[in-house]
Amino acid sequence: MNGFEACRGGQGLQPAWAAALCAWGVLVVAANAAVFHVDDQQGDDDASGRTPAEAWRTLERVNRADLRPGDRVAFRRGGIWRGQLRPCSDAPGAPVTYAAYGEGPLPRLFGSVAADRMEDWRPAGSNLWTTVPPEFPILGTPRAILAEHWHLYTEAGAAVRRSPSGLALTGAVPGAAQNHVQLWTAGLPVVAGRHYRLQMQLCVEGDVAPFDVALMQPGPPYASFAPRARIAPPPPGRTRTAWGCFSAPYPRPARA
Repeated sequence: MNGFEACRGGQGLQPAWAAALCAWGVLVVAANAAVFHVDDQQGDDDASGRTPAEAWRTLERVNRADLRPGDRVAFRRGGIWRGQLRPCSDAPGAPVTYAAYGEGPLPRLFGSVAADRMEDWRPAGSNLWTTVPPEFPILGTPRAILAEHWHLYTEAGAAVRRSPSGLALTGAVPGAAQNHVQLWTAGLPVVAGRHYRLQMQLCVEGDVAPFDVALMQPGPPYASFAPRARIAPPPPGRTRTAWGCFSAPYPRPARA
């Protein structure tokens, strides 16, 4: 710690010594850094990832890795991955880097799912085809989230009231952004690789803009487990006082 402070302030040390200590600190970080390999064809998520012969296989395995400042993740050249890569944070002077290894074209990462089978498509009219909607098989008993387990949070001057015995929200000042009014609950078990779906019934009165529903960590850094789902109430001019069923899907969270 004294050496680090000397590098920043230089107090009590000659400039040459301070520079040497700073360089030594960088070398220590580099020496402790690790290189992990990812191979979409021959990889194994149960392997160590430390050599090409022990490469991981999927983006899910990369996302749940405990990467440290200075670590490096190398994807096999010519490989193709589909899904979401969640880059890790780093430290000043010691970033977590993502690169390629081997020979051939650069690796390709697509934020989509494969749809190259006949059963992935269905006819939608003359010379028109559409992808088949994803299925969400129910595993176990669906979990009901009771009204008393939900909490209301507001910020930035938003003024919203919640009914004492339910989830009815009445807003006088809606706020300028979605995060200014939040209805949240915690304690839901999340398992990486599983699909989740939140179903709710809403009754809307007045003008309510579309809003997002997130499956995320309950504390800092509040990272999302999966892409947010958009809920769009009926537009103005249509019947908005009837109860409607809305669904928010979360396909394959990358980490738990």
